[in-house]
Amino acid sequence: MKPTMNHLQKGFSLVELMIAMLIGSLIMMAIMNLFISTNKTVDLTDGMSRNQEAGRFAMDFIGGQIEMAGYFPDFGKRQPPNLLFLQDNSYAKEITCSGGEEAEACSKDNVNGTRGDRLAIKFSASEKHQGEDCLGGAILSEDVNTGEPQHVVNVFWVNAENELVCQVYDHNPISTSVADSGWQKNSAGQVIGAQAILTNVESFQVLVGLAASDDDAQPSRYVTLNDTIDHNLVRSLKIGVLVSSDQDPQSRPLQDEGRTYFVLNEKLSIKDTRIRHTFSSTISLVNAQL
Repeated sequence: MKPTMNHLQKGFSLVELMIAMLIGSLIMMAIMNLFISTNKTVDLTDGMSRNQEAGRFAMDFIGGQIEMAGYFPDFGKRQPPNLLFLQDNSYAKEITCSGGEEAEACSKDNVNGTRGDRLAIKFSASEKHQGEDCLGGAILSEDVNTGEPQHVVNVFWVNAENELVCQVYDHNPISTSVADSGWQKNSAGQVIGAQAILTNVESFQVLVGLAASDDDAQPSRYVTLNDTIDHNLVRSLKIGVLVSSDQDPQSRPLQDEGRTYFVLNEKLSIKDTRIRHTFSSTISLVNAQL
């Protein structure tokens, strides 16, 4: 007797199919979790890498500008330090920082409308001793009337858009007219505005290193830009920045109490999940110690 067709048909039972679907779903969930976890790790790593790159760039760039502080082509003449808010005793014209563009270009602690301090770095250059300002502009000329080197001030601060910016102030310490000094202008006579150097910077802080006496080469203490400072005792600057990632990584849980960051003497409490890092550096003002 031949077997019937029903006995020849083979297949999976409903229970077997459900077990297979369950196993397949578990495998797919594991793969998806691995994929999501990998993406989150990549986001965190990318954010940390960008912060490290931005922090190092800020320290190197501003540090290089600070090293030019007080530079003067006449190596036999000691120049006052770089902080523009300080009285410049080497020339007839004093820097008062009392108002106008000059006040806006002066170094100051925790300036309103900015995220931290404002730092003004002054140096000089002539046609024989060339240089560049913070915007990459060449400093080549000398004053046509006096033959004195060109005096330039690079002014750094962080604006409300979290951009570390720089603007150049032309300082004429020989003239007795304030009108001869002001923000750098282009060939059309228009003021060249502040240019962004770095984005996602949430704080910029500066401390001034003071020596105990005029004969000491090393600083004994650090003070803020608003403290009473004898410019003859300035030996170094400490700078610090807080940089953040572009966006909030979803893998970092939000803490109700927020996170606390210290940028030199400044304490910041921030309540979000962005990746942040603080960077600091100490730069000696070698030109102020000649």
